Amino acid sequence: MSEHPVHKSGLVLFTPAAGTDDETAPVLVGNMEGSFVHKTVRDRWPQIIGKIIDHFHTKRRHLMEQYGEEADADVKLVIGGLSEMRYRMTTDKVLTELTDDYHDVHQWNEKLHKIQNEIGADQTTWFRTAWMFTECYMYRSIYGLVHSTKLLATYDWFMDSKMEAFNSHVEQVKEAIYYVWACTNDVELTPDHVKETLLVMLRMSLWANRGDLSLSAGNAVNAPTNPVFVATGLQKKILADDMEEAVDDYLTKLEQFRRGGTRRVDIVLDNAGLELLMDLLLVEFLFKARLVDKVVLHGKAIPWFVSDATEADMRWQIDRLMNIDDITARTLSHKWKLRLQTGELSFHAHPFWTSWYNMEDMESAAPDLYDELDGNCSFLILKGDLNYRKLLRDRMWVMDTELSVAVGEVSLHPPILALRTNKSETIAGLDEDADGGDRDRLGLSSSRLVPRLLHPRDSTSQNGSCVHFARTESSQLQFSELKEIDDVIFSTKISKCDKRK
Repeated sequence: MSEHPVHKSGLVLFTPAAGTDDETAPVLVGNMEGSFVHKTVRDRWPQIIGKIIDHFHTKRRHLMEQYGEEADADVKLVIGGLSEMRYRMTTDKVLTELTDDYHDVHQWNEKLHKIQNEIGADQTTWFRTAWMFTECYMYRSIYGLVHSTKLLATYDWFMDSKMEAFNSHVEQVKEAIYYVWACTNDVELTPDHVKETLLVMLRMSLWANRGDLSLSAGNAVNAPTNPVFVATGLQKKILADDMEEAVDDYLTKLEQFRRGGTRRVDIVLDNAGLELLMDLLLVEFLFKARLVDKVVLHGKAIPWFVSDATEADMRWQIDRLMNIDDITARTLSHKWKLRLQTGELSFHAHPFWTSWYNMEDMESAAPDLYDELDGNCSFLILKGDLNYRKLLRDRMWVMDTELSVAVGEVSLHPPILALRTNKSETIAGLDEDADGGDRDRLGLSSSRLVPRLLHPRDSTSQNGSCVHFARTESSQLQFSELKEIDDVIFSTKISKCDKRK
């Protein structure tokens, strides 16, 4: 077990040791002109803050009716703070201390001081500070503004957009539910059937990651009508798909990877809405196929990155299924409520997931979370771009950098499957000639999909997890519903590393 003094927030402030490998890849920052990061800091962040300001303007009267007349002063306070933040951001002013009273405020300010000491206080600006810290700092600052109000401290300003995103995809929800229901009722769950269904479910979970509202600055993201149809079509675009090995070697053989006497799958969630629904359906199939004893969902404790899933989002979506005119949806809603009551399914929101730390920092920064995963998780699924960035330490690696180098010292026992819609420049493990070596073709948009699998680290080997990418076929799909999906979708192909006994 790790021995560290744990702060009340569950985080330990520490300075990671700099390794020689780190020096070969620059940390992503907002002043890299022409990059996805630069466009994010310059355009998307101000747009996101502008939409939050508009939200509070629009909801002002409603909030006064709900919380009382004094909420008007709270709304004005939040709007004023957000306007100041947007001004400082767009003019590249220095980052300032957080002034709220949320329990982790001291860790954030201590980290800010460390950065100021490292690069200079005048260089610690919105565009020149490490992207991972600055992006998390922005969302944490927004939360601090609202948390500091008298009446709105628990208010989720992203909730309306998350509910709208779910409600606009009810037909897709029904189609996905029908598929899982048909695959688990009055059907013999043979090994072949289980494998085939699991692969479709994983692809649906991956495909749904495209509905990230932070990428669209909070604007609605429309999905094709039939997610099962799309997920099946995606298979034709993947030349080397490690999801099959994830199913064959791990998900259908979790008996060999019991941790703490239990077959347990942990999923680090990304977005609420359709993606969360797909994740829950994947969970349901794992239970129905008797592959797991317990599933733990890891989400956010506070509103984060526009559409990231909180426990309130999950419970709202489960309740929402009860109001859909469909008996199967209502049945699943009831079943998931029972699973939550019995503890088969649970939701955890550790502050690590709303911090600036990378995955390799977990053992030192969040030893309680590390010990929980290391000691009890049989298989870990990471969803989305942010978790992928945390896995690869948010650096601009040369594309053919070995993944074991890019990942660093992630020493968790369970194998890790990362399902990511590629957005940023953080990417590694590719063949050096992948797509002609053109980074822009490798998926710096919401339409590139990257499923990847890390074998559990072998304690007898210094090489760690060995993974590389394979380029996809360029043939065109014949499905009209896939017209928005670009030609290049990447998956991983695993080098034959020894598996942990």
